[in-house]
Amino acid sequence: MQNLQLHYKRYALIAGVLAFISMLVMPLRWGQEVLVVTHNPGVFYGLIGLAGLLVVWTTGQMVVQASRQNKEQTYTTLWLPILGQLCWYGVVVWLYLAPEDSGLLSFMTLPLLLFGLVLLYLTLSWSQGAEHAWPASRPMQVVAQQLTWIAGFLSLYSFLFFGLTVNWQVGLTLATASLLIIDPRWPLIWTAFRRMQVVTRLRRMGLVVTDPEQLLALRDIKNVVTEKAGILTVDNYVIYTASSLDEAYSDFDVLAIMTTLEAALGGPLADAVQDYARDYGVYPGEAQDVIPMLSVGVQGEVLGQRFKLVSASYAMDQKYQVDQRRLDAIIALGDSVSLLVLDQKVIGALSFSASIHRSLMRFDNFFNQHDMQLRLATTDTTGSVQKLMEMMTTLADVRAGLNPDQKHQQQATWLSEAPSLLLTNQYKAAELKPTVTVAVGNNVSQADIVIKSLANLGDLYGAANDLYRIDHQTLRLWQIILIIMVLITAGLQALIATFWLTPILAVIIRALVTWWIKQSTRWQTKHR
Repeated sequence: MQNLQLHYKRYALIAGVLAFISMLVMPLRWGQEVLVVTHNPGVFYGLIGLAGLLVVWTTGQMVVQASRQNKEQTYTTLWLPILGQLCWYGVVVWLYLAPEDSGLLSFMTLPLLLFGLVLLYLTLSWSQGAEHAWPASRPMQVVAQQLTWIAGFLSLYSFLFFGLTVNWQVGLTLATASLLIIDPRWPLIWTAFRRMQVVTRLRRMGLVVTDPEQLLALRDIKNVVTEKAGILTVDNYVIYTASSLDEAYSDFDVLAIMTTLEAALGGPLADAVQDYARDYGVYPGEAQDVIPMLSVGVQGEVLGQRFKLVSASYAMDQKYQVDQRRLDAIIALGDSVSLLVLDQKVIGALSFSASIHRSLMRFDNFFNQHDMQLRLATTDTTGSVQKLMEMMTTLADVRAGLNPDQKHQQQATWLSEAPSLLLTNQYKAAELKPTVTVAVGNNVSQADIVIKSLANLGDLYGAANDLYRIDHQTLRLWQIILIIMVLITAGLQALIATFWLTPILAVIIRALVTWWIKQSTRWQTKHR
């Protein structure tokens, strides 16, 4: 259920019409002449009654909206304008019934009340739309709640202090000004807009952030679980050998079958296999019923027989028949190994390696600067990760030669140590529950953030620091400014001066600040 969106502009239009009519037949200030003299008291009472109906109607609508906001987002700032317009109308009616000779109260007339309601409703209309367009974080909501309570408390102080020391009409007038001069949503709207700018900047770089809160969570993460292929290594493969492990098949036979399966699957490794095979005059044939095997390899029918080209760890886990001595010799070379299987028997081996990312040392330095520890689980051979272990000081734990289930179980164990970060370019298993998931290169299902490469991690952490400053320094500055405004309006400046803010002046200040925020956000949206 969405928050109720009120038609504040319509309310402002009605108040504007009533304000125009009242300005003709009623004085703007006490003691002034009217433009149109009427001796019909029904006009006066009618305008008072219509203004009262407008205030009561809008108050009812705002109370409903405030109740929904409290229920759905656990906070609302509408109680200030609700109480403010009720107090303003009440003191105006009170003054018409029991006039008080005071310079401050000379501005408490029905025309200025209605004009003030026009400004109040217009500010509420824009704030309502901006709040809906730029959702607030929890720190922003807390600040809005605090400002609401502070403004309410100071207005109560103003009412009691000046009611007891001057008179209750003056006290209620200054309390009304204290309720209306600020909109506690200003800091919320401004900081939410600034947060949106940070996320927009990332999106223009081709990065995807589904929730800014996930960016902030990165600041506290020290536990990182990463995939190897395509993240720490690049999709630039070198094929070393394609060997037969069965006397019934020659090296050329197994190379032809491997090339056919890889060509049907496609991808960087398939391209490398075909380039290698082409050097030996071997070209891919036709494969039928090709099925990718996630995190394992591929299977399909070639020349009427069902073959599988799978990782060595998967083949060992499935206990396929193999010439173990020859396989151990191939694995001992330290390369990645895929095995060609026919009818539960390994008939060939493909030895290859992926190039180390050329910026790996820079990545390692980045992780080191942020006190991060990397953990790597892979279905690849132990030898294939040896260079990574030698080059990366932040690679704290490596588990190689795992089957897919073992790999996911190990990743899930590591990621359970919250807060945790998963760097992946593969399918995200359901049992993996990191604090933040960053997809590298691919828009992985359920990824919180998508980046092009690890080089973008610096951009993410820079954005996270920007969000932190916005949520704390910028928010705190706004909080201080608004508290000062309410303190002045509440009458504390009476200790050093005799100038008091009236409700109409408070609403004008409110409208000017709202207009400035609106124009600033519009200008920055166009020029940044």
